[in-house]
Amino acid sequence: MACGCTPCLNYCTEEASALKRQGYDKFRHYRCPNPYLEGKNYLEMRLSQADINARRLEAVKFKRQRSLIVEHLQQHYRRVIAAGKPLQKYLDNAGHFGDIADREAAELVILIEDYAAAFNRDQNLRTRALFRLQKERFDLVYGRMPREILLARLRKMLKDHNYVRFQRTFFAVTEDLNFQLKEIKEAWKNLFNCDEYDERCCEPNFDDLSEDEDEDHVDDYIDGGMNEYLVSADEDENA
Repeated sequence: MACGCTPCLNYCTEEASALKRQGYDKFRHYRCPNPYLEGKNYLEMRLSQADINARRLEAVKFKRQRSLIVEHLQQHYRRVIAAGKPLQKYLDNAGHFGDIADREAAELVILIEDYAAAFNRDQNLRTRALFRLQKERFDLVYGRMPREILLARLRKMLKDHNYVRFQRTFFAVTEDLNFQLKEIKEAWKNLFNCDEYDERCCEPNFDDLSEDEDEDHVDDYIDGGMNEYLVSADEDENA
């Protein structure tokens, strides 16, 4: 819902740079039908209506649509936070990456898969059907994304009982997920930048965005090295 004001334009520019740095920029322009739009998914319908209201300068109607969007997204946001906490609790216990055994590796893969799955969007039946009709195509697209490549490598290591690069790959996935969560937090904060007189028409809960508490440890493993892991892993496989 970028409105064209300076804060929103700056945020969109920063977002594009972040996607390029993480290796996702090429997927922004992948051309295929969008099941979320064609399937009339709830969020897309609300966003479309909010866009119409914004273009018509219908501020009150726009903010009402935005309040519905915020309510919907907050549920998803809390789900992501909740999924990340078991992983962080597990990592807080020392000794998982010494001489790693099958059980520890399996537990870590389960936790990271649960965390990754929490980012998946809600879909109504029609949207799910459209995704299912293009399953092979979307499987191919998603399978080429940095996160999915690394998750596939973790699963292969678990299958082969070969954990030489397990720690490095695991933390590359963790970095990617935490970076996305950090972007979500920043988007929440920028959502109301252009409001006047604090007339939000909704009461978003920003308690989870406290920089001081940072209960989900979102910054713990972010170092901007996603492409480094991917390049080095490719070199190892081709050696």
